Amino acid sequence: MSKTAGQIGEENLKKPEIQAAIQEEMAAREKRTEITQDMVLKRWWQIANADPEEKMEKLKLGDLTPLPSLATLMPRPRAF
Repeated sequence: MSKTAGQIGEENLKKPEIQAAIQEEMAAREKRTEITQDMVLKRWWQIANADPEEKMEKLKLGDLTPLPSLATLMPRPRAF
């Protein structure tokens, strides 16, 4: 009987050489981006527990720094 992709993936994740390769890539990404998994989780926790009324009040008072436009954060598509 053939295995599903999920079964193969689960088996692969148990292999020490694959675990090591994943850890190496995660460490390289952390160094490259200067963002740790802990930083991401902490920020998501802050967002999840934020008081929307407090944020709206700050917005009304002009105390919040506006976010940059998404267009400025994404590279422009190249013409072919």
